[in-house]
Amino acid sequence: MLFAPPLPGAQPALKSTSACPYNIDLELLAKRGWVSLPLEVTAQDPLYAAFARLFSSSAQFFNLPEEERLKYKSAQPSAQASEEGYNRVEGEKCMITLRHAGRTPTEFEMKTRAAEAWKAGGDVMRDVMGCVEESLGMESGVLQKTMGEKVELPAEGESIVATLLRMFRYDRPVSDDGEQPPSKVVAEPHKDLGLLSLVVGHTPGLECQDPQTTAWVSCEENQEGKMSATLLVGQTLAAFTNGRYRAGRHRVFVHPLAKSSPASTPDEAGETFIDPDALPLLKTPAYRFSLVFTLRAHYPVLVSTSNFETVITGTFPSKAQFTDIPCAKVYKAISEVHWNVNINVEERRRQEQQIRMQAQTASSK
Repeated sequence: MLFAPPLPGAQPALKSTSACPYNIDLELLAKRGWVSLPLEVTAQDPLYAAFARLFSSSAQFFNLPEEERLKYKSAQPSAQASEEGYNRVEGEKCMITLRHAGRTPTEFEMKTRAAEAWKAGGDVMRDVMGCVEESLGMESGVLQKTMGEKVELPAEGESIVATLLRMFRYDRPVSDDGEQPPSKVVAEPHKDLGLLSLVVGHTPGLECQDPQTTAWVSCEENQEGKMSATLLVGQTLAAFTNGRYRAGRHRVFVHPLAKSSPASTPDEAGETFIDPDALPLLKTPAYRFSLVFTLRAHYPVLVSTSNFETVITGTFPSKAQFTDIPCAKVYKAISEVHWNVNINVEERRRQEQQIRMQAQTASSK
């Protein structure tokens, strides 16, 4: 199973669609693999309130002593350490990946707030997937079906799913001697493996690549303390659309902050939804916080390229065609040729070298 990059040259235009969340420009999303979402600081915004509340829980969790955070460390081997639970990559970041309510921390209302953010993100993404299939002239529901029946944090007694929610605290360069330290990359350039990813940042740091010029574009030029959101196409959706929707290449590049930003407080309507105790933590110059909701195809769902093929997608190359295979097999084929950006650097380089050797072996046959 080989997933080819988008074909060069002109492609049929996308069809116009019904209203898409945040008035997303689907042609831009397809062309670049990413778009910014204009969040509104209001409870009426589909994402703002839920993710703002979760930022509060995230900041307070990462402020716990390391030994407290390590209680949530996964028993996964190092190569899979980022797939669930707490993990730290020295010199870059610490993160906690949530996949199931039963293994989600209860401190700082995290379990409740994670479930709210998961549901809010899932609802928006289901609408986006509907717009994508409509824009490609696909049968209604054919892409939405790959999400599974519901997109919610699995509750007690329910099975784990592929979709996940990650909370990050990135280490910013901080000066001890008054000199301006250099900016640094804390998440190397990569493309996500799933269907769609929603990155919500509290301060700038996410950069996405313009595939036409290869230039890096800052996606989070927001005011300090104002959340930003970016929607990224993942490689599974790129595969399902025959490359008509391109996967978005991105990285996290953090800059030093000279000093902590002035303290702010929720307005009279409470529309910022940030806990007062969490505000100083979120605004410290030492860290950048972000929340990433990653929608992956539901593993048991069977898929066939014949169901995705339209005049707009074009004919799938023979090596990229498949019939009635589970989404788990598609995900495995994609993940086996990509290294994990959220594990320690040494393991990362080992994976990269192994993938390079496998590619050389395959090309020599």
